Amino acid sequence: MPDWLSLGRVARALAGALSIAGTLALIACAGPSTATDSAATSRPAPSAPGGDALLTQLRDGGVIVVFRHAATDRSQLDADDRTGPDAGPVDFADCSTQRNLTDAGRADARGIGEAFRALQIPVGEVWTSPYCRSRETAELAFSRAEVVSGLERLFPQRDEVADRRVSQLIRERAPGAGRPNLVISGHGLYPSVLSPAVTLQEGEAALYTVRGNDVVLIGQVAPDDWAGLASN
Repeated sequence: MPDWLSLGRVARALAGALSIAGTLALIACAGPSTATDSAATSRPAPSAPGGDALLTQLRDGGVIVVFRHAATDRSQLDADDRTGPDAGPVDFADCSTQRNLTDAGRADARGIGEAFRALQIPVGEVWTSPYCRSRETAELAFSRAEVVSGLERLFPQRDEVADRRVSQLIRERAPGAGRPNLVISGHGLYPSVLSPAVTLQEGEAALYTVRGNDVVLIGQVAPDDWAGLASN
């Protein structure tokens, strides 16, 4: 039998997180923003609530939720960043050649999925970069993931061909109003069609929706907020 008291706490926690996120979106959309390879827009201080409307929109569907993978072990390096005998190309089928999630990151990913289910936020397609850290984040949160080629080529420097391809794919498959949300588990740099870009910490999500020919930032949920949900 569900622990309704626990679910209530999860709901209240996410509503609070989304209140902050919705406010940030309103402020971020008020002025111009230019993404770079190393950073995007800074997060301004909140000034007004907006979480209830954002939560309603997530429940109604039609949102693109782009995550940076959950927390990783920074003492590890991807093989192509290593020196010595361990240096070499990254093998997407071999997680030992990559930087991977920590136990805390895995707990955060599970907590994200628990929050989505508790709040009845519908999830349609789940895309992921082929890196183990992105794939594991998606699989732990949503129990499935479709590897989308090109997401891995947007960092540390954006590959323009891959960016155009994935951006076009998003435009073709972005959910319409009332359709389950599209989730993308990737990296700190993500397809440029999702604009304005924002700086994402590990485990953080930016939320977008398509309105006519425009893609609109509607919110941002910080990694600490997801971690807080995991403890409720």
